[in-house]
Amino acid sequence: MQTWAPLKSGKILFRAGVVVLGVFVAAAIGYKVALRGKPVPPMPVGRLSRQNPEHGGERAVLDTMSSSSIERNHVLDGSFTIIRLTGEIAKGCRDIFDSSFVPGSGPIELADPGELFQFSDALIEGAPFRRLEFAGMAPNKCFIYYQHGGTMYPRFCLALMDNSNRKMLWVGVAAKHAANVQELRKMLLRGDFADNNGPTC
Repeated sequence: MQTWAPLKSGKILFRAGVVVLGVFVAAAIGYKVALRGKPVPPMPVGRLSRQNPEHGGERAVLDTMSSSSIERNHVLDGSFTIIRLTGEIAKGCRDIFDSSFVPGSGPIELADPGELFQFSDALIEGAPFRRLEFAGMAPNKCFIYYQHGGTMYPRFCLALMDNSNRKMLWVGVAAKHAANVQELRKMLLRGDFADNNGPTC
């Protein structure tokens, strides 16, 4: 009897261990199944999620606008007052700019120079998709020159508006950066801006 006692105790302990292990495994499986059955909480759909990046579900875009090379080369002729902050762009100029986007359901967000914006496809919460480089105001026309983030970065867009007739005159896109109006004019003469790429700005 004494010889079998340790064997019986060992078997009992082994069986108890198997039972405890079985209960643990069953609980873990049950937990996973329960998790699968629960609805997955929806990804927050804010202005910067892929489902709703801008304006209620569709990212607003500005089409490039073609013109003859002669017209394009001279779109920035004349004298402009240079603007460095988005809040200083004249309301009439901003209204033409904003209303030219499709879908046109509100103002287009532009970060100020140096501020964070969506410079890649890795979206940054709270950051706009575009950042102002500088703008120019003249009595009868204005332009807004800005960076566009996301795919095909870096991408720089130039939009020229007619203040008197309240319409968009020309939109071009380039991969190069211009630091001032003089450099923009040189880029236009070299043909650095494409204006038949469709909705790229």
